[in-house]
Amino acid sequence: GEMEVISTLTGVAASENDFAQGKFWARHTREPVAFTQAIQTAARGRENVVFVEISPHRALQRSIKETLGKGTKVLSSLQTDAEYQTLCTLVGNLFELGFNPNWQHFYNGYQSVPVAIPQYQFDRQKLMACLDIHQQANQRGVSTTHPLIYGINSDNMEFGCLVSQDTTPYLYEHKNNGVALVPGAFYVELGLASVMSSSRPKVPLSSCQLSISFSAPCVLTQSSQVLSIKLSPQKAVTSFEVLSSSNAVYAAGQVAKGLEGVVEESSISFQAIYRRCRSVISRQEVYEALSQVGFQYGSIFRQLSDVHYCQELKEAITSIKVNEETIRDMHSCCIHPVLLDCFLQMTAVLTSRTLQSRAGFPSGIGSLVVLRPLEEEMMIYMRMSKSTGNCLEVCGCFVDKHGSVLAELKRVTITFMKESSSRDNEFLFENKWKEVSLSQTIGQLGFKPRVLVFADKFGIAEQLKKYLHPASRYVLYEGWESLVEGETQNKMRAEVEDYDEILFLWGIQKLNEDFPGKAVDQLAKCCEAYRQVVVALREKTSRCSIRVITYRTTERYVDHLNCAFALYGMTRTCIVEVPEITFQLIDLSSSTSLDISVLADVLVKYKGGEYPEVCISQGRLYVLFRKAPLKELQKSVHAWISSMDMKQFRHLSDIPLYEPQKQLFKQNAVYVVVGGLTGLGFETVKFIAENGGGCIAILSRRIPSSEKQEEMRALQQQYKGSRVVSVQCDVALTSDVEKAFQSIANTFVGSPIKGVFQSAVALHDGHLEVLKLADFHKVLSPKVAGTLNLHLATRGQELDYFVCYSSVTSFLGNATQTNYAAANSFLDVFCLYRRNCGLSGQAINWG
Repeated sequence: GEMEVISTLTGVAASENDFAQGKFWARHTREPVAFTQAIQTAARGRENVVFVEISPHRALQRSIKETLGKGTKVLSSLQTDAEYQTLCTLVGNLFELGFNPNWQHFYNGYQSVPVAIPQYQFDRQKLMACLDIHQQANQRGVSTTHPLIYGINSDNMEFGCLVSQDTTPYLYEHKNNGVALVPGAFYVELGLASVMSSSRPKVPLSSCQLSISFSAPCVLTQSSQVLSIKLSPQKAVTSFEVLSSSNAVYAAGQVAKGLEGVVEESSISFQAIYRRCRSVISRQEVYEALSQVGFQYGSIFRQLSDVHYCQELKEAITSIKVNEETIRDMHSCCIHPVLLDCFLQMTAVLTSRTLQSRAGFPSGIGSLVVLRPLEEEMMIYMRMSKSTGNCLEVCGCFVDKHGSVLAELKRVTITFMKESSSRDNEFLFENKWKEVSLSQTIGQLGFKPRVLVFADKFGIAEQLKKYLHPASRYVLYEGWESLVEGETQNKMRAEVEDYDEILFLWGIQKLNEDFPGKAVDQLAKCCEAYRQVVVALREKTSRCSIRVITYRTTERYVDHLNCAFALYGMTRTCIVEVPEITFQLIDLSSSTSLDISVLADVLVKYKGGEYPEVCISQGRLYVLFRKAPLKELQKSVHAWISSMDMKQFRHLSDIPLYEPQKQLFKQNAVYVVVGGLTGLGFETVKFIAENGGGCIAILSRRIPSSEKQEEMRALQQQYKGSRVVSVQCDVALTSDVEKAFQSIANTFVGSPIKGVFQSAVALHDGHLEVLKLADFHKVLSPKVAGTLNLHLATRGQELDYFVCYSSVTSFLGNATQTNYAAANSFLDVFCLYRRNCGLSGQAINWG
């Protein structure tokens, strides 16, 4: 049939004579393209419209979707390095949408003889893993009466444990910062139960003494996973390890058998302890203290009652009434993990009373002896035995209602997270670059690294290809972006499965400063993609590395906005939160072949562990300058100075110079403070008024309360020349900012805006595993869109100050604040961008 041709000159269907007239083509070269009208004409009156873009890349997809809506189907026909696959995918998609291709023409020249047996490899998935595991154990003749473990071999030296929503649902209620973790108490039960099951001859539980150290957390990201327990019997003890399916060690310990009378006290006077412990901490306060350091518990774990505490002796006691869910399995276990975890929860009381609620994790138990089965009603007693800078050591016991000891624990160690970085990292406060001498054989590499490349669209990955191993794989951003949000993480896991070294270039995306909302969308997606890469690598047990390659994001080279502004802060936080992965930041000042060859040299010879941040410019390599320890250089410097030919001169005193005090702010100028009703924002308002600022405009999403209005009036009374007004405005919305600045102009007629102070902030902390695209969007919006809106609103005005309130998290990193660090590092680099454009710009990193 006939095909309708729609002209992008007129935006309507072309007539028969249009293409034969010279005037038509002359207009084509002179007049603007009417692409939007043409697309609307093509879709008018039609249902289920599908657009096929004939282009080597997706150049028009975004415009079509913006015109007709996000649900519009736009299919690509070509893709670099994947032309055949893209065409086949296109035909398949069209067929699924109801279009019937000419199959005879499609397969012309590619006909083949049908095979006798289908070659398709079926994707087998076991849905009843728990039944399968127990069936295998029974077939081997290995059985245990324990509800958690099963034998793997006939010599009783290896056991397995299926952790799943069906078999151990309570484990998924034990969380830290929203991430489900297997509690250390669970490893205690696995180790003790495995040793008891393997013992020949059998020994009583009361004659066994367990010690254990916890090596690494087991994150419950899947609905089921299998742990293995391997035993190593020795003369007097049996050692054990709790491992993942890939042999990562979660915990290791040993059980000594045949030790009678190892308990120091067989009974305690709990009445005397209650008399000493007069401070009472309510059950609610206990779990609030645990929540403050990141722990969240479901109902099955929340079994502690009010805790009685003695500050002088650093001891505590509480009663516990075991809930029904735990009672069902309590007597099948050596010491039920939930009940042992209740003992570990008690450490939060001692911590909050002595060390001000520091985040910590159990790192080991020196001795555990279970004398008698635990009871449905009992007490837990605990006393601090030692406290050092980064750890707390306690001892204690479970006792029955008569004071008899049921189980004794000694040298239970809680290790705390480090509060501050060492002095070695002080250079991060200011990036100073030092040039490194390159080898004479740049680009002539005998070894080509096999890597997974998250390729950019500007050709850097393409130029780098000749320096990489042929088995390297390239992943395009568009393929990931087109997936539904729930599918992206699974795709990322599949992508990184066979690679331990990653090159991440998706941050090389230009942002349009004229569209703040779209800039936030792009940034959030880029950060989410990067998060998924890190999480996927973290789930692997092998040593992995990520090289983040950026373009013109270092100091004087910043001349445009791009997504890498946020990746710097995000990476520095990942270094803190995910120490098992090696990270490296590499910035290119150009895409010349010389700089690309230096980049290839860096990938092979300069590892991230030694060179965490690298800059390449004009064929030269720069690394962060590390300060030298002066104590080590003192003698050599003194000897060097002594060897010099020096003459002594009489000291000349300084001539006093009168320097008039500079006025920071002007009386007839306007200073805009975003987020100025609270915290640092209002402190800034007071500082401006105190130092001569005459007109202060506060932008806030909220209307000031009556108390805050009173404070503003008092401020104006104190500093007579200052006038403070509040304008309601969501700084992330362009329309709100435009209205607010118009209102400011009407309020302070004739007074120019001379300063902007941006302190807007939103927080949504969480570990990498629990963050989502929406969490990045929420935290990025006020800082990124807000700052860009202020940048646009003051365009053309000569500002004395454009100050962004950032945070030390952007360059020091802080676990659980990846999105916050990303937002703040955007501000840091954006201020460099403004300064390079000849505008005022300063980021203050609070912390």
